[in-house]
Amino acid sequence: MLQYLAATEGAALEYDGSKGLAVDVFTDADWSVGPSTTGYMVRVGGGPVAWKSVRQRCITMSSCEAELVAANAAGAECVHVRRMLEDLVGVHLDEATMHGTFTGEMHCDNKATVAFVNTPVMTMGRLKHVERDYLKIREWVRDKLFSVMHVPTKHNLADILTKPLAPPHFAKLRDMFMSTAGGRA
Repeated sequence: MLQYLAATEGAALEYDGSKGLAVDVFTDADWSVGPSTTGYMVRVGGGPVAWKSVRQRCITMSSCEAELVAANAAGAECVHVRRMLEDLVGVHLDEATMHGTFTGEMHCDNKATVAFVNTPVMTMGRLKHVERDYLKIREWVRDKLFSVMHVPTKHNLADILTKPLAPPHFAKLRDMFMSTAGGRA
């Protein structure tokens, strides 16, 4: 660990004021036979402000369901961060979203989850066993608090929080959210 810290002493979180109040979220789940792992990262102005890696409280029956559980947790954090920004900046969420100053995007690498969340008329079908608690994300998307879009796995920052990665991939994701100017990372 000391060797890693020494090699990354120049790494820092960086916030870009030119990006305004853009809130973007990366979410991922590592589906397993037991409880899956939820991971998400919420960024404002390009810099992380909240992140989490935790075992899910339930056992999911598919990778889509595991990703949906993770997306709901990330969505709740996104809504919290947006409301906190509203209090700090003094701009009402709905007005700001309409004028483009508050943007919110959630990035998920599971196409089935993205389709399920974004298609309001999609029936539960294979996901009829999913607890209602994990469907809140559909309301947030319907109310335009944020949008959910697909991101390729290799660009999903939340991957760093859900599973062990090969060193080159880990370094690539780390460098996507941390500035390494002046460092050897």
